[in-house]
Amino acid sequence: MVKLGLVGCGNVTENRHLPALKQVSGIEVVAVADADNGQLNKVADRFHIKKRFPGLSPILDDPDIDAVGIITPVQFHAEMAMEVMSAGKHLFLEKPLALRLDQADQLVEKAEQARCQVMLGFNLRWHPFVRQAREIIKSGSLGHIEMVLSVSTTGTRFNPKAPVWMDRRESGGGVLFEYSGHFFDLWRFLFDEDVEQVFAVSRSDEWDDVSATVNMRMTNGIPVISAFSEATTTNKEIHIYGQTSSLSVSLYRFDGMKIIPRSHPPGGIAGRLQDIVHTIGQIPNALSNRRWGGIHNSAFAAEWQHFADCIKKNIKPECTFVDGKKALQATLAAMESAGTTEPVWLSHGTV
Repeated sequence: MVKLGLVGCGNVTENRHLPALKQVSGIEVVAVADADNGQLNKVADRFHIKKRFPGLSPILDDPDIDAVGIITPVQFHAEMAMEVMSAGKHLFLEKPLALRLDQADQLVEKAEQARCQVMLGFNLRWHPFVRQAREIIKSGSLGHIEMVLSVSTTGTRFNPKAPVWMDRRESGGGVLFEYSGHFFDLWRFLFDEDVEQVFAVSRSDEWDDVSATVNMRMTNGIPVISAFSEATTTNKEIHIYGQTSSLSVSLYRFDGMKIIPRSHPPGGIAGRLQDIVHTIGQIPNALSNRRWGGIHNSAFAAEWQHFADCIKKNIKPECTFVDGKKALQATLAAMESAGTTEPVWLSHGTV
């Protein structure tokens, strides 16, 4: 059994990671740490965790703890990750990798020398529909991919308990820093191609980058448009348009994957009946996923299971710090573009 200590007891830890970890075999959360004593005790009591610390150091000093999960604001990632790797414990680091590229370079170099397993947490890679989409794209059944659209939105902006660090870019806040990296990594995962060029437009008020759109081009020429917002309803969708068929994925819906052949225009009775049959057929999976909190949350359990398996089998995790650095490069390029109103080439820009 891998003994795990988690650093950071915020919303994502309490409502995503810890519920998911209860479903993972071979790993046990034995300690949590947070500078906010009230939140620390609240989370530890809820999940019946006895060991609770004000920071990372006691976790590193505990010989019974094998692995550390860092789920803190990004401004603390670089320093904490370096300490964990220096201590020789396995490391799970929630995205994004770091605030700056120089920090990312240092982390990549350290991870390559690490004696233990080191993994970056891009949970969308582990969503079952994303895994299926990747296989469908690889099969060629969609034909040549013409374009991709995605939307990722929440109402975080209106949450009175939202932490202060989310207000500003320099501390890792705003939709470009918080959300776009997920999708930059997602495109690399789905298409096995890098992001080549980005052009971003964002809207800010008292928060930086409340809403933004990012136009990008992959190295194989595929144009991608992504929209992000923290000031509206919650949604997360991907639409991949091929010459033969299109693939529509809604990451929150239990029946949220659909292939639409070019010969089937939307709105017809036959298509609507197929949708109903598909939804009914997915109800057993929906009931099964209730234990995770829905199909979207099942991705968190899947990534933690992978981390545990990598430790037990001594194999390299799928998602590395190199993946994190490439997503960070694209994120910083998007923020640069939003500031200059000019496109940024990742191979030739100032990133």
